[in-house]
Amino acid sequence: MANFSNYAESGILNWLFRTNTNNYARPLNLSFALCTNVPVKTSTGASCYELPNANGYARVNLGAPANALFTDITVNGPGGSGYISNVSAISFPAATADWGMVSGIAVVDSGTYGTGNIIVYAALATPRDVKNGKRNV
Repeated sequence: MANFSNYAESGILNWLFRTNTNNYARPLNLSFALCTNVPVKTSTGASCYELPNANGYARVNLGAPANALFTDITVNGPGGSGYISNVSAISFPAATADWGMVSGIAVVDSGTYGTGNIIVYAALATPRDVKNGKRNV
């Protein structure tokens, strides 16, 4: 599963194939974090290269997963993998000073900076240098 964290992959596999008591539970929270580098499979909410917790930066907390937040799964042709998209644009707070280069994003199961488990992560198609007063990445 490309771009799923080890945490998510292990949880999904346990949920599908095992009956142990450590089954993967649906996250109670989905938050988006901006990262200076692209997270890796072993990254966590504490080690994902997240922007510093300063200058107006904060994770965008969507709350609990809901159908209204994301599209139905779309499959890329016969035998292709599926994908899902957010329904609305996800806007971060305006920077109150330069944040620097952002090249990755992570979906984390906690809205609190520096905590939680990464569910999925990705590289931005075009890294962006977020300057003072800018809002969207």
